[in-house]
Amino acid sequence: MEFTPIRCYHDFIEAIRKAGFSMGGSSEGIFSLCSHFAENIRWHTGDPETDPWVWRRRAAEEGDIVYGKFFFHKGGYITREWLPLFMAVRRDGLELSEMYEDGKITRMEKDIYELICKTGRASFSELKSLLGIRKESASKFESATVKLQSGMFITICGETRKLASTGEPYGWPVNVFCPIEAIDEELWEDACDYDADEAETLIRNRIL
Repeated sequence: MEFTPIRCYHDFIEAIRKAGFSMGGSSEGIFSLCSHFAENIRWHTGDPETDPWVWRRRAAEEGDIVYGKFFFHKGGYITREWLPLFMAVRRDGLELSEMYEDGKITRMEKDIYELICKTGRASFSELKSLLGIRKESASKFESATVKLQSGMFITICGETRKLASTGEPYGWPVNVFCPIEAIDEELWEDACDYDADEAETLIRNRIL
């Protein structure tokens, strides 16, 4: 599979749809579209056309691409076409409630997921506040959100900032999460069409 140099956001979206999935950053030998970035691509400039950090938010608007910490606890992209296969592998045909009963999901992960499903979407800071997460539990809470992403239960669907009493935003942007099925309500049904071994083989062949 050949890729032309990626010089702007449009080039990146075309490339990710062609590839199907990719790590979000440099990947130490693992496939990433970063290796195809042209010299004009620069991180953390704020330019929506040439800053890959901004592309995470823009990709969510495309409707058929998701971004989250899906790979090795690091960020990456997966297209709608390949989402059911990753869900089949990571969930192995089980709903979260079933995984919780089997001891594969912690109570904190279950509480976070159920709250996101109830609200439709919630920011990192909102979840901490609503669940009463204290400082001593902050690292476990963050790990739980990462595990829910890698388990293909939730995805990052935007960013937001806290609001001061004046209504002005302040502080660093924080991620907003939604259930991954919010991308398409038929995702889980499509995932159940594959068994985990079959889906893993298809993903491995695509990588190779």
